[in-house]
Amino acid sequence: MPGTQNFIIFYSKQCQYSNEFLTELYKNIDLYRKFHKIDVNNTRVRIPANIREVPSIIVPGPHGKQSVYVGDDVFNWLSQVTQTLRQQSNVQSNQKNMQQSSQGNEPMSYDPQAMGGGWSDGFVSLTDESPMAKSFEFIGNVQGLVGTTMGNGMINPPPDDGILDKEKMKNEAAARQMEDLIAQRDREVPQPTVRQ
Repeated sequence: MPGTQNFIIFYSKQCQYSNEFLTELYKNIDLYRKFHKIDVNNTRVRIPANIREVPSIIVPGPHGKQSVYVGDDVFNWLSQVTQTLRQQSNVQSNQKNMQQSSQGNEPMSYDPQAMGGGWSDGFVSLTDESPMAKSFEFIGNVQGLVGTTMGNGMINPPPDDGILDKEKMKNEAAARQMEDLIAQRDREVPQPTVRQ
């Protein structure tokens, strides 16, 4: 997608879809700035005959021809372009990080795509090239973790669902008993006489 060509959007401020498209387009400010925005309600502007709906966009197409997108196709086009730009940005970022790391002992910057998921840390250590000590520890006999000591503490597993169910039932029984006591008290305590 060439960076110097202008794009045109025909929109109406009263059109919900035009407003939604402009909001989505604004999320990529560089792409937003490439668009020449034409409000179809502006009587001083001559609208081309092939523009009958809003939002409509005219964008550079292959071989120097222009492509016109209308309605849902406008959103589909934006989605494809945004995805392409994101992929290009990730490739450029990765190339830049690899180039920087090969030039010296500079750490690679955090890349959420490469480092975000899984078991790795979300940061870089400048002093220690070994894996962080907090990552994993061996606990001796790994087979039976319940009650196994680690350092000065114990590994305690989460409570069994059966235990949680018993506790829940006990709490519900106590709540019912409390409600019964309140109801019994209300029946036994004489009500004040209301005088008129």
